[in-house]
Amino acid sequence: MILRLLLLFISLILLGSCDKVIHKNGARAENALDSMIEQYSYPENDNFTSKRVNNKEDIIGNWVGSFNVPQPYMNAYIFDDGRQPWHIEDKINISIQNIEENRVDGISIIAGTVRPLKGTIQETENGFEIILVEPGREQYDGTYHLFLDSRTSMIRGTWLAYKDIVLKERNLSLKKRFFNYNPLIPMERVSIRNDISLFRNIRMRSEYRELYHAIKSHSQQVYEINPSISIIDPYEAESLSGNDLMLLRNIIFAKHGYAFKKRPLRIYFESQPWYIPVSTNVKNELTYIEKENIKTILRYEKYNEYHSDY
Repeated sequence: MILRLLLLFISLILLGSCDKVIHKNGARAENALDSMIEQYSYPENDNFTSKRVNNKEDIIGNWVGSFNVPQPYMNAYIFDDGRQPWHIEDKINISIQNIEENRVDGISIIAGTVRPLKGTIQETENGFEIILVEPGREQYDGTYHLFLDSRTSMIRGTWLAYKDIVLKERNLSLKKRFFNYNPLIPMERVSIRNDISLFRNIRMRSEYRELYHAIKSHSQQVYEINPSISIIDPYEAESLSGNDLMLLRNIIFAKHGYAFKKRPLRIYFESQPWYIPVSTNVKNELTYIEKENIKTILRYEKYNEYHSDY
């Protein structure tokens, strides 16, 4: 009898200690989330700049916008080899990284590919004329001829391929944007109907159709779960579909500015107003929570036939 009472007493002490630990860890997590909310904010159009471009220094940064073929090329038939943009692209990033006198250095980021840029800049009556050239070693390299209008702070221009490829001309319309990693950014419901209308002109990989289906057939949980700020436990992961798991995993990479190579994922995230492609390798930027969630998601994804860039 005495032994039973002693064991009951010890159990009550341990239960009380566990309860304190749970409350302590819960408070710690809550405080961490409060700190994150205080550190990050998401005002509307947070990553746009309306600053007037008055000098060359103002040009340094990310210039993001459309990269579309002229009308005569809209019906051209292409094969997607995973390295080239299609007829219409929502977001190319021309990142101007350095300007010295009339010399310009930077990179272009489009269709999951990063290419170095070198060129010249000349002041004009209403802004600047910028000519940027890619090295020419790749099949889809070319030359950018751009005009920055200081009155509108917009860059417009053209791209012309070096080689005689199917889609050898492009028109650009770019606006300067700032990239800031923000784990609190919400996902918005978007439509990729316009992209699907191009299928008749594209020969694509079979997996692309599966990815398009996933993007169209995911659940509300994709918008309710934020994989950058809270741990996804096994019970939660088990309740998610393969479509949901694939998108949640790639949402993490999109928030870090990963430039997606696979067209369906690229178009889906380019439709998010906050998304800016800035890198093809963001693994070193992932937080502890994001890494843990990726590992959990991958364990449950292995039973599904969905894939992503990572």
